[in-house]
Parts: sequence; C-alpha cells; structure tokens
Amino acid sequence: MLRWIAVCWVCFIGFQAPVMADKMEEFEQFLADIGLSSAQPKLSAPVRLVSVAQEYGELTVNASCHTHTPLRIGEKNYKEGLGSHANGRIVFQIDSPMQTFAAEVGIDNNDDTRNGRDKASVVFVVKGDGQELARTPVCRFGQSPQHIEAAVANVRQLELMVTDAGDGYSYDQADWGEACLIDADGKRLPLSTIVAAARQSFLSPAAPPASFVCGGQTSETLLKNWTRTVKPPVEIKNSRIHEITWVESPEGLAATWRAEVFKDRQAVEFRWFFENRGKTPAQPLTEVYALDLLVSDARPTRLIRSTGGLTGSSESTGERPGFLVSEANLMSAQTMSAAGGRSSNRDLPFFLLQNDAAKRGLLVGIGWSGQWQADFRPETGLGAVRITIGMPGMNLALPAGEKIFSPSVLLGLYQGDSWDGSNALRGILYDHYVALLGNQKPLPPVSWNHWFTFDNRISEEMLKQQMDAAAGLGLEYFCIDAGWFEGGFPSGVGNWTLDRAKFPHGLGPIGKYAAEKGIKLGLWFEVGRADPGTRLAREHPEWVASNQVKLELPEAREWIFQMMCGFIDEGQVRWIRYDYNFDPLGRWDSADQPETRGLTQIRYLEGEYELFDRLRERYPELLIESCASGGRRIDLETMRRAQTYWKSDETGNLTVARSQETGGNQFLPGGLLNTNLPAASQASRFDLHSLFAGPLGFASDWTRLDAAARERVRQEIENYKKVRHLLNKDYYPLLPQTFDLTQWVGWEFNNPATGEGFLVVLRPQESSYASVEVKLRGVEPDQKYMLSRMDGSQMRKVSGQELLSGLLIPLGRGESEVLRFQRE
Repeated sequence: MLRWIAVCWVCFIGFQAPVMADKMEEFEQFLADIGLSSAQPKLSAPVRLVSVAQEYGELTVNASCHTHTPLRIGEKNYKEGLGSHANGRIVFQIDSPMQTFAAEVGIDNNDDTRNGRDKASVVFVVKGDGQELARTPVCRFGQSPQHIEAAVANVRQLELMVTDAGDGYSYDQADWGEACLIDADGKRLPLSTIVAAARQSFLSPAAPPASFVCGGQTSETLLKNWTRTVKPPVEIKNSRIHEITWVESPEGLAATWRAEVFKDRQAVEFRWFFENRGKTPAQPLTEVYALDLLVSDARPTRLIRSTGGLTGSSESTGERPGFLVSEANLMSAQTMSAAGGRSSNRDLPFFLLQNDAAKRGLLVGIGWSGQWQADFRPETGLGAVRITIGMPGMNLALPAGEKIFSPSVLLGLYQGDSWDGSNALRGILYDHYVALLGNQKPLPPVSWNHWFTFDNRISEEMLKQQMDAAAGLGLEYFCIDAGWFEGGFPSGVGNWTLDRAKFPHGLGPIGKYAAEKGIKLGLWFEVGRADPGTRLAREHPEWVASNQVKLELPEAREWIFQMMCGFIDEGQVRWIRYDYNFDPLGRWDSADQPETRGLTQIRYLEGEYELFDRLRERYPELLIESCASGGRRIDLETMRRAQTYWKSDETGNLTVARSQETGGNQFLPGGLLNTNLPAASQASRFDLHSLFAGPLGFASDWTRLDAAARERVRQEIENYKKVRHLLNKDYYPLLPQTFDLTQWVGWEFNNPATGEGFLVVLRPQESSYASVEVKLRGVEPDQKYMLSRMDGSQMRKVSGQELLSGLLIPLGRGESEVLRFQRE
C-alpha cells in the first residue's frame, strides 16, 4: 500500500516550521509538489524512505536510538549515521542510479549498552529487491566497527535489516555509521539526510496522496506500468480542477484521480473515479482510499473529532450524546466511521489534526453519505501515523462498461491553534459547500414544525389556527412534518397520497393561506422507505426490498421525483424536510454479490445525489433540510445539496441542545444545525437564547402562549435576525461543553473582517454561581469596540485587550444575556 511521505511536512505540521512570507506560498508549493500547480516543484530526492519498523524505540538520525547520545561504535565516534534497534528493517526506494551502499556498523557504545554488554548482539543484513547482498558476522558490544558494503547498481528497493542474533533483542542498539549510497561519480548520499527529510515531509511529490488495490496489487506497483494522461487544468470561478488518468490497457481499467483546488483557501478535495473499458469484469478493487497519507512526526499531534447527530443525553445509558467533542493522541491506533450506512450516525466526518508545537494543522472533511471509515495507524519505528479514508469492505470486480466513484476527502492546511483550524474548516464549508438558496448563500432560517407537539394530529384547520396565532412573530417557514399522507407516520410512509380527511381541499389552500400570512410552507418526505402494504410497495414491489426503496433504479427515482414535484407545486412548498429513518447498509450489502461488494451502495448514492440535484435545479428557491433520525447524514455531499440539517431528535432537553451547539459549531457553520424550542417551553428569554447558535426553530402550540410569551418570542426573533448573519463566521465556545446544570454556558460568533460579533451567556436555574468571566477571542487587542446589549442599551467603549482579558458578567438564576460588539 502506498505510504506517501514527502517534502512539506516541516512547513505545516513539524517541529521546525520555517518562517515564510506568505502562507498561500506554502500551499502553492505543496500543490506543486503533487503536480497540482504551475509553480516549480521541489526537486525530487534520488532516494526515498519507504518504511521503518523495529521492535524497540524509534529510528534516530545521528544519535543512538535509546540514549540519544552521539553515535559511537567501540571507540569510534560518528557525526553521521542512523541509530536503529533489533529486530529492525529500514526500506529505501532508489529512484536515481546508485552504485554502492556502504556503512560501518556495530553495537552503540553508551551507558545503557555497557550495563547490558553480555546481551547486546546483532547481525546486520543488506538486501536489494528482496535478495540478500551482504551480511555481517555477529556484532557484540565493545567490538570495533564492521565495514559492510554492497553493489546496488540495478537495485530499486534497498533494505537495511538488524536481527537479534538469536538471543533476544535486549540492549540490541545497532548503529549504521556513515551509512550512504555512492553514485557513479563517487558522490556520497548520506542516508541520514533521507530519513531527516522524510520526518519533515507531508505529501509525496511524485503521486497523489491516495491509493487502491486492484487484483491484489497496490496502485503504487500498478500505476508505474499504466499509461498516464494529465488533462489541462479547468479554471472555474472559485476553484481549479485537475485530473490525472492511468489506463491499464485500451480495453482495461482506467483510474482517474480528480483534485479540486480552492483558489481562496489552503485546501483541496480529492476523489477516485474508475471505469472498466473492457468487455469482461475487471480485477477486483479493494482498499480504495481517497486519502492515504503518512503524517511523519505525529507525536505532538492531536486528533480533534466529534460524534455525529445522535440523541444521547447526559442521563443516557445507551447512545452517545450528539456532537460530543473529544481528542486523541495519534500515537495509539484510532478509527472513525459511519454506522449502518448513514454518514454521521457514529462519528461526524470532519476532524482536525492539530500540532501545538508547530502551531499548524490539517483539517479534513469526508464526502460520502453512506459507510466510510478513517483509520489512524502508528508506523512503528518512525513516530509516524498512516491515515487512510475510504469505503470499507469493498471487493468490486467492476462489470464491463461501468463507472464508479469513491468517497471524496477535503484536505486543508491552517496556521495557528485548533480554533484557527476550526474556523478555517467552517469557512471552507460555508463558502464552498453549503448549498445556495436561489443565487446566494442562505441566512439561518426561522421556522416552525408541527411534529414534536402534534405528531399525526394535524389538519388544514389546525394549521390555519397556528398560522393565525403566529402572525406577526417573524416566522419565515411553517413546516408540515410527517403525517400528512394516508396511514400517517410511520406505517403510511410509502403511500404518498394526501390524507383527504385532514386536507379535504388538498395542499393548495394551506399553501395559499401561508403565503397570504407572509410565511413559506414546508413539507416532509422520506422517499427512501416504503412500509409494507403502502401504495409504492403494492404498485412497484420490484422497487422495494427490506422496506427500503431502491434509489439506484432510475425508474424508481423518476416516480419519486414526479410525486415530490406534484406536492411541491400544489402547496407552493418552499422547504422540504428530507428524512431518512433507517440504516441502509444491510440492504446494500445483501444486494451485492461477493465479487461486487460495494456496488449497490455506490449506485444508490449516485442515484440519490441525482434526485437531490434535479430538485434543486427545478426549484432553486427550495430550502432543503436534511434529516436522518436527527443529524445522522451530515457530510460534504449532503451539504452540497442542503441548506440546513435537523441536528438531533433529542428536542425536549435544552441542556442537550446547548451541548450540541457548543460542540457541533466547532466543525460546522453555525447556520446549519437546526432544532426546535420544545413545546413545553413558555418561551423564556433563557430558553430562546439557548437557541441563538443555529437556525431558530419552534415546536410551540401558538394558541396556548399568553400575550407576554408571544411578545418575548416576537422580540427575540427580531433580535436573532440582527445577529444571525454572524452564525456562519468565526465561532468560539466561551465555556466548556457540559451537561452539568450547575455550570454556565456561553459562546461567541465574530466576523474578523468587519469587527462585528455577539456573545451569549446563560446561567441555568440550578447554578449557584452568580457571575462568570468570559474571555473573547478573535478581537484585536489594540482596537476599540462598542459593546452593548441587544436593544442597544448599556453601550460602552472597551478595548480589544479588555475583551481578551475577560468580561465579568453577573446574572440571576435562569437568566441569560446576549451582547453585541462592533469594532470602531
């Protein structure tokens, strides 16, 4: 499998990051090194480090692997060389002709090996392309250096091995003094410089940071012998598209690596495409990785990640809480993945790799609405971690004439701390992925949804009563959730026939009534499911399996598209909730043959994306809310097609909602994660302000709110609209993510370009702390800011340094505060 070690890690993640004039120049150099820029690539080294493995410690440069003292064999010191340990193996790839390998080898002479002198014994072995070229006798502590030399004129892969001489590897600290390769002109290439360069590397300059296996052979091996074609870059408004295609033969498999480079960000998105141009099935594709990357010095690097849109609460003994942020050390194996075929049903497919020592990091996002997996595996002996991301379980002999595509991976670089990384990720997602509404990015909406108050108990008359009661409050969307069709929810899903007992005049009158009130109508669909006995299951049983609709079938998609368009047109619908209350992975897998495992999942997602795209093309002003039993399908691909997400079905607990907002906004633009004010809430300012971190939604029975509550709602919707444009700008939690009701909660949104921002702080009724100090971020210490309450009162001028140093905010129990600030 490919291990992409290359030339730029020191610039982005490593300890010794050099000072550079412009951070975009760094990224341009990175792109040049992998062939995605017209800038001059760095010269490829004639020799590359491929891998390192040893049973103890890590390979060191110019020092002992254990004591880190200068290399010393017997009584001879070495300024240059490699400190290794038995049993160990170092592999180099020789890309330019070399004649000779030479070194002086032996047991390192240090205090530790002196203590274990009787146990220290090794044998040094040199191999070329798998054939043994040289071997030493047993080397013991205190002996003089042994010279080892081998001819390597035709060798491509050089292996330096140390064995334990048959008595165990204790104290077997083995030095390769002055290890080098010598070319035909007699010029030495110290191997210590190759290892040092690898540890300062990031991506391979010669190939994409991605890989696959075909017919049991790695792409690293295959692509050397396949015909390679590079298309001229295609310039579009905000990005540049590159494609490189390798073809096995005119009637064989073609593999295309597509990279989209964003012009205004240090980021690029990768994806594989495969086509079988032959007349028989191709050799099986396995281990297809959209990202295959070696982080060369991962010891100071933190993996920062989150759960997906789950429903667990602090009291839950079952499912984990949603959007719960955690960190892990990359030097232990880690795995992130989807569950059941829904992309954020376990882990959110976005994460950061933060190197605090270098104050730099990587941001990663995954584009796949089905089953994905990211593995982080330490590479022993090198202090490195290999990261692979792809669709697990694939074993796909691609049928003749067919094409497929892989998951995509967004890879970006940032400078600073993890909050800089968080906001770099959020900014890329908002600017380049969140779907347009009409011809512009949407503002976070203000909406009402009936389900969590009324469930199936809806009617035209009831909805009109709710619209009347909500008139003048500032709502923008009025959404009819499940239950509008015959049979209700859940057993009627698949009927897709309007329940005339509830809507005797159809959807037209209710859509017209909403429009007259200045409100846009919303409607719920779950088109991927058809329960037994429903209309779709009866009329087209060939389209349904395991109660799931086969969206991989064009005829099924066409029926669904026409059905949805009919209701959208009739009701003047301007919002749809696209729900997905099932795990599809079992059905996908059962539909595949052993030799086509993965094909149904790919075809299903391909078809579903097409359905989304057709809807958006026909209805450019239609707001799509992606829902999946909460927020279980959040990824780059759904984000391209939806303007908001239902974040969790845990809607009755504002403590959970606040925790989800605190965590989810660290990875996603603040305008995405929608929820509803619980039906039981009396719309206190505390409850309303708890939702000032995402789209503002309601589940209230408007007819039951008294005049004072209705006025609070009106005022706070008005206040929310004053600041909602900031939700997609920079975000900082002011206080820790918590389920503890005795603790305050708070967050900040800030547009550094304009100097405008706001912060929210909330003191739960159960908290005994009368005040809290919050330290803002992202403000300029030497600038002046006007700070005020939402109504403009208590305005005062403060310095940025005061905001950074801390604001002391007193509140009573169950009170909240929203403060605005603006740079002068």
